[in-house]
Amino acid sequence: MRYDIIGVLNEDPEKITEKIQSVNKAIASTGISLELTTIDEHRMLLGINYPDQKNIRNAGRKRKKIYPEREVTVREVRQMMKEEGPAKTAEFLGIGQATLYRRLREYGDHEDWIL
Repeated sequence: MRYDIIGVLNEDPEKITEKIQSVNKAIASTGISLELTTIDEHRMLLGINYPDQKNIRNAGRKRKKIYPEREVTVREVRQMMKEEGPAKTAEFLGIGQATLYRRLREYGDHEDWIL
């Protein structure tokens, strides 16, 4: 978490505290929060606390796992595609044909990698 100081407040501490609490409730789902630090009787620092990550949404579809009976290398998958065809190979791996082709393209010449 990062903490940045926004500024010094010279208002009534009770009013400011109530306002900050209502703002924190409104933005709680974002992971951001406002914090007050007392300097003296009538002055407080207003700071903002937020995550370091740029993207905290975790958006997008998660990569589908491949669950064959054992680990399969890229070389074995390519050989299976020659013998059985891409449809049967994709079915064996539990993924679609487009995903199979995309992963093979991603792995490129790394024949010994596990798919």
